[in-house]
Amino acid sequence: TYEATDYLEGDGVTDDDIDELYGGLKETYYEPAAVDDRIAREWMRIPHFYRAFYVYQYATGISAALAIVDDVLPDGAGGEPDREAADDYLEFLQQGSREYPLELLQIAGVDMSSSEPIDRALATYGERLDELEELLS
Repeated sequence: TYEATDYLEGDGVTDDDIDELYGGLKETYYEPAAVDDRIAREWMRIPHFYRAFYVYQYATGISAALAIVDDVLPDGAGGEPDREAADDYLEFLQQGSREYPLELLQIAGVDMSSSEPIDRALATYGERLDELEELLS
């Protein structure tokens, strides 16, 4: 919403400003539900709004998971699993949290320091979008 930009370009943002903005959005998009002061302040408990890179974790996690699935099942769900990739994935799981996530994912064959997992995820998304368009036509 552009109202948030107006607040930021003004004299700063107060919690009351955010209550008003968030409450207004709730009223607009969740009608006919009643929006009271508690709902208007709900934004304070949602970590997406105040933890840097919180939502980014969803995208990186999904990208890593898709890369693992593509490696383990290169021919799709009906095909034969790649034994080596499956073993790498099991080794990854057995490690628990002994190392940093980037290092653990490399055990599973996923290098999140490169663009490849993101590129693969975007390609998968594009394929699913094409399938949806075909189904809807």
